[in-house]
Amino acid sequence: MGGSLTVPEAINANGLIVGVAQNSSGLWQAVSWQANSTIPISLGDGSVFSQALGVNNNGIVVGSSNGNAAFWQPGSTTPNYLTTSGNGLAYDINSIGQMVGMDNGNAVLWLPGSTTPITLAGDAGATGINDNGQIVGNVFSPTRGALLQPNSAPPFTIQTLTGGVSEANAINNNGQIVGYFGNSATLWQSGSLTPISLGDGIARSINNNGEIVGTIYGGSRYYAALWESNSTIPVTLSSLVTIPNSYLVDAFGINDSGQIVALSGSGQAYLLTPVSSVPIPASIWLFASALVGFIGFNRRKNIRQ
Repeated sequence: MGGSLTVPEAINANGLIVGVAQNSSGLWQAVSWQANSTIPISLGDGSVFSQALGVNNNGIVVGSSNGNAAFWQPGSTTPNYLTTSGNGLAYDINSIGQMVGMDNGNAVLWLPGSTTPITLAGDAGATGINDNGQIVGNVFSPTRGALLQPNSAPPFTIQTLTGGVSEANAINNNGQIVGYFGNSATLWQSGSLTPISLGDGIARSINNNGEIVGTIYGGSRYYAALWESNSTIPVTLSSLVTIPNSYLVDAFGINDSGQIVALSGSGQAYLLTPVSSVPIPASIWLFASALVGFIGFNRRKNIRQ
């Protein structure tokens, strides 16, 4: 895009990746990468800040443009605006087309075909939604992860996941939630408010097989990590691949095929694809990697308009 920095944010079941990239003017632009391509496609017009944060399996992309929550239809580079407040953001979209995010400091839901935000909670943000309509997000002051069950009439009842500082980042179709609690990457099993510690770090994404990715802290560094289904033991991705003169520090998304988008310590983004689709022990799990772009940007949960 003409700039030096790029961030991949999410990947869908078909290998479509979305994120943000700096253009030659230093302005952040929403971008996408088609499956098996390392060339970013601009979804912005180059004159306003935009970002792509989520994508569903139908190829609909969500994020923001010019300060407003927006979505892009498959194959289109023209944003469709969901808000006009100048302080909106769409984080995630499910296969049904339900979208969640923030508008003027409120957690909101957009139903398919509608640009009218439904307020879920004040002083909060919605970060993830599964195909069953279950929503996760965070209430602020202090930040606490929360679950909102579907089929509730507004105002929605918020079920906080912990009594302390926590964050819910994603939910899969089985109702499993990942995020962090205190200093630990955390998993909440479906129907349970009991946090399961995954180690010192943050869990970013979980697929429908229960595989989790994120980052863990070890020694004086953060390492991109994979947790296999039903395991609380992290496997560092750098132990599974060779990164020239660097290592992987964070992983942002994983799809049901096990493809992962991750970040190296030298500022490069990688797409990791399992060599085999047959489940094998983590100690011999191998990945093929492909360079996507150069990275140097904070995670989206820290982005504020």
